[in-house]
Amino acid sequence: MSETKTVNQVIIVKNQKSILAAAFLSLIFGPLGLIYVSIPFALISFVIVMPILLFTGGLGVFVTAPTCSMLGAFLAYRSNKSAVSVNVTRKSSKKKKKKVVKKVLKKAA
Repeated sequence: MSETKTVNQVIIVKNQKSILAAAFLSLIFGPLGLIYVSIPFALISFVIVMPILLFTGGLGVFVTAPTCSMLGAFLAYRSNKSAVSVNVTRKSSKKKKKKVVKKVLKKAA
């Protein structure tokens, strides 16, 4: 019996984030606007920005708001680029295909 090899292309695409929305939310709400893009970055930014705002009497907002906005736009751009494309070459077996797809999905998560 001859074994046939099949080539499957698996493309994993995450939900796209709007770069404009991320920048706008981060500009208006500061670190809380970063929740739209990344919760860990929002928490880290919140911990960094709050003392700056407290020690400067609120004038630090002129530095922190644009910084959060740029960070939000960058994180949305990076999130949109994270589509994964994988070529899978295996012997034609449904069980093996399912295992390979599960491994690829775990790596992408």
